[in-house]
Parts: sequence; C-alpha cells; structure tokens
Amino acid sequence: MRFFKEQSQDYYIRQKKLKDDDIVRVLQWTAMSFLLDLYNLAVFYATKENTIEYLSSFNYSEKGTYKLEHLMMLERQASADAFISEAIDATRDKNGHLYPILISRVVSHALVYRPDFKQHQVQQLQSKFFPGKESQKKILVQRMQNKNVE
Repeated sequence: MRFFKEQSQDYYIRQKKLKDDDIVRVLQWTAMSFLLDLYNLAVFYATKENTIEYLSSFNYSEKGTYKLEHLMMLERQASADAFISEAIDATRDKNGHLYPILISRVVSHALVYRPDFKQHQVQQLQSKFFPGKESQKKILVQRMQNKNVE
C-alpha cells in the first residue's frame, strides 16, 4: 500500500491523500477489467455468425466463468431478447461477490455499445442491474455519446 500512496503523491497533485480502501478498490476494478478483457478477446475471435450455435451447445451452465463468456458471446451475436434473458438468468446464481459485478459490467457494456436495444429493453436491463438513478443517467449518457461517434 505504501508504494501506491507514495506514487500517487509523486505523480499526481491531489487534494487529499489516498486511503487504503481507495487503493484496494482501484486494484480490484483494474483486475476485473483485465479479466473481462481476456474473456472478451477469446469471445471476439471465437464468436461468429456461423459458430454461435456450436458454441452455445457447450454446457456453459456448469461454471460461472462459462456463463460469463456465453453472455459475452450473446452480446456480440445474438438477438437483444436472447441477451437480456441470459443476463437476467445469470443473476439467479449468486457465485460470491465478484460474479454479479462481472455480469453487471457485461450488461453495462451491452447497454452502451449495442445499438439494437429498444427503449423498453434498455429500461428492463437498467431496472434489473442498475436501479440507481445516477448509474442509469451515466449509462444513458455513454450510450448517447457512443451513438454520436458512429
């Protein structure tokens, strides 16, 4: 922890000193991002229109990591309804503290980058995964910014 506290003071000008909890939260978020990027890389190269049916026939319900990868596959290639159904189904499994956060991050990515969601589908996902008004506003702003970039 001392290293991160010292580095934050050396390289950045901050109004307040970092607390241990802040450092742990940033490291956890970074580790989750790295893990999701690794999964996404495999999913990106494996999931194509002609492979989605074959990959979906695999028994992905045995482990949370398989379900997470399958959800990422559906985000890339399946219909919006199939993705929503799978995402909501994935929340029924309470595999520790990390799994629901990873599922929520995949859903938030889909909400921002999938252009085919209808308004009621966006609302359905937001009410299930992001019930707070602030998080909903943040995702909608990112979604609008992404539409403007395309």
